[in-house]
Amino acid sequence: MAVNVDVNNLPEKGKSDRKPETKFIEAGNQLARFVSYVELGKHYQIFKGARAVYENGKNAGREKPPVLHVALQFEFPTCEYTGDYPLTIQTTRRMDNGEFFDAVVVPQALADGTLGKSYSLRTRFVKYLTALQAATGLNYTNFADFAKAQVPVMINVTNKLGKMNEETGVQPTFANMKPDGIVAPRFVHPVTKEVDELEVPPAIGSYCAAFEWDTPTAEAWKQLPPWHKEAIKKAVDFEGSPTDLMLKADPTIDEVNKPDEDQDQTPNTPAEPPADPQKQEDIPV
Repeated sequence: MAVNVDVNNLPEKGKSDRKPETKFIEAGNQLARFVSYVELGKHYQIFKGARAVYENGKNAGREKPPVLHVALQFEFPTCEYTGDYPLTIQTTRRMDNGEFFDAVVVPQALADGTLGKSYSLRTRFVKYLTALQAATGLNYTNFADFAKAQVPVMINVTNKLGKMNEETGVQPTFANMKPDGIVAPRFVHPVTKEVDELEVPPAIGSYCAAFEWDTPTAEAWKQLPPWHKEAIKKAVDFEGSPTDLMLKADPTIDEVNKPDEDQDQTPNTPAEPPADPQKQEDIPV
């Protein structure tokens, strides 16, 4: 049959069967589970369309090298939701211009084990890791073990209003978190000092628990949402990587979940602007 396309009369956005989310994670202490750790490969830190440079020291003015970006995801199983997926907060979401929302990165020296303790403890990567260790009492030294166990925590959530949608008149509310907001799921009575342990329900959604750059698996790749796959393929070290070779060896792996490419499991993308890498402490990489 003939297919006619009037380019002057196309919808601004394609139609989707996905049910829009009308709820959000409310501010305050909320029960959560850490459900996913994904290594996205190395990316340049971008700020206002340009690659970040060192501000001081012997490397002042020099372009910062690409660093490993990792995505952490927390599900809030007790929060009511109306869409197709439970509410989550996720770090390190790549935008079209190459910048990342709420980026968590791994300086090369940290990955190599040569970054000093004082510097290491100031990285968001280590802050999140030590926060999970303290909140759970577990001494796992990597995020993958925490995510595979879907450990229960309590998180202090903050809210921020987003930009008003001119078409619908709706002003969205976004949920945000910081590493120091992660604590054990318990309350201590201020007077009696009695401890009230809180039960965190199992996670509702289905997630890729861990996707590790050097040891990818077809099963883990199939579980990744499309925005993670896109970020991985745009990493500067993707070509020739284990994932690249895995997909070239079996292209059918990448065909899974194509009908769901418009579905986003993270309606609570942080509303904060991307961190300004120009103003961050220069940590050796």
